[in-house]
Amino acid sequence: MGGRVLIVGGTATVDHSMLHTDLERGDVTQDGGVRFSSIGDLDQGRELPSVIPTSGGVYVLGGRAVDGGVADDELLTLAVNGTATAHPLPGSMLNTPRFAAAVVRVGDDVLVMGGIGFDSANTVLSDVESARLLPDGGLGSFTSIGEMHDSGGPLPRAGFSAFVRTQGVLDQVVLVGGGGRYGFALTDNGKGVMGMTVAAGPVIQPLVELGSLSNPHVDGEAVWDAASSKLYAMGGAPSIASAENPGFFGQPNAAVDVLSALDNGHFGDEASYPTLLSVRRLGFATARICRDVYLIGGETWNGNTNAYDAMATQIDVLHLP
Repeated sequence: MGGRVLIVGGTATVDHSMLHTDLERGDVTQDGGVRFSSIGDLDQGRELPSVIPTSGGVYVLGGRAVDGGVADDELLTLAVNGTATAHPLPGSMLNTPRFAAAVVRVGDDVLVMGGIGFDSANTVLSDVESARLLPDGGLGSFTSIGEMHDSGGPLPRAGFSAFVRTQGVLDQVVLVGGGGRYGFALTDNGKGVMGMTVAAGPVIQPLVELGSLSNPHVDGEAVWDAASSKLYAMGGAPSIASAENPGFFGQPNAAVDVLSALDNGHFGDEASYPTLLSVRRLGFATARICRDVYLIGGETWNGNTNAYDAMATQIDVLHLP
């Protein structure tokens, strides 16, 4: 936001027993590093919320609270001096509270897609909710506009990245990676790239396959570079959830996969760099400033114990060509 990085919430421990309430702002230094400073606090700690910046502030919707329940929504307003104030919005603006969803803006509409619900089974969701951005910078009411689906029916998905690109006269939302909990396993194991055309309304069209990544990217991140028509997928893990390990992910990767947009609208493999990142990680944050992509935090893997045992403190910087 404005050449700065805003970190909202997250977990401080691998067992998710301590969630951040502090808000941090990252300022890029002359040498390309990031200097963080505390600028305020959330009213309630949370992880994996839906974060929506508008001209009226930053909406922080849902996310998982420390007790495993849904966190109340909040609106963050940013002062000229860089500090932030949290304004609680009791209850949920979303019709179905969720965490680990994906959020995109299509024109003046905000779409919140998929994620994990708060029922006893932690059901992975397929529905899409939309709200209109208002002239005063506010956010209108959310309504359900359908489900992510193909010809075979609904396609639930969580822990994926999404971005918007223009295809002809319509906008297309591209979904990258993703996985789920027990009872939901993606056949592509987190390597899929799919597209969903959005018409005026907004009206969502069926998902179509656009390509495949070299590495699984469940709870990874992806960046679309429109200038070069390239997609960069970073970090993440395969989804190997089972009845015995309902929330377990496999070993994360330190890879960056690069795909190029083809003339037919699909994506083709260009390159894969298996160890480009400084550490294997998933569940991290990214921020793009000009041609640099910053990878911040996340959970890391201990090869000696074959388990997640630490939170990443390293900041990787990916310089786009």
